[in-house]
Amino acid sequence: MESLIFQESPVVDFATNKFIRVPVILQYERTPLVSVVQTVNAGYTTRIRIYHNDGTYLAKVVGSDIHPTPAGRKAGVSRRTPQGMTVCELNGKTVCESNAPGLPP
Repeated sequence: MESLIFQESPVVDFATNKFIRVPVILQYERTPLVSVVQTVNAGYTTRIRIYHNDGTYLAKVVGSDIHPTPAGRKAGVSRRTPQGMTVCELNGKTVCESNAPGLPP
């Protein structure tokens, strides 16, 4: 039997802090770096943007999946999925990892 649960706003635990009804958790100037987004499969999840130190937008992490941007691919961002995790690398160095396996690119 399937059930439907309505949730108006999520409660997010992030870096030992609890955020209630907060759409943007971390922002730099006018750019949201960590935000809460609603997805069809998971309800609510986080979206984290990854930037190079020169300001180039390299990739975004949505939930447990990593998506390199076109500028990120050009800069050398790659994605691999070893044993139950997803890893985003920049020129062979790990930028971030996720515990859950990612979706096909």
